[in-house]
Amino acid sequence: MRRGGPAEQVWWNGELLHVSEAIIRAAQLSENEMIRARGDDVVIPSRLRDD
Repeated sequence: MRRGGPAEQVWWNGELLHVSEAIIRAAQLSENEMIRARGDDVVIPSRLRDD
């Protein structure tokens, strides 16, 4: 595992995605959508599922 370099994958609401897919999903969000991001972890609270 590399440290300090650019990430190739990120966690998006618990799903591991390639960065390009995460960028596409982020572009599709509305301006009012709250996002929480830290490191390589992105959470959109309104889109989390209760399983």
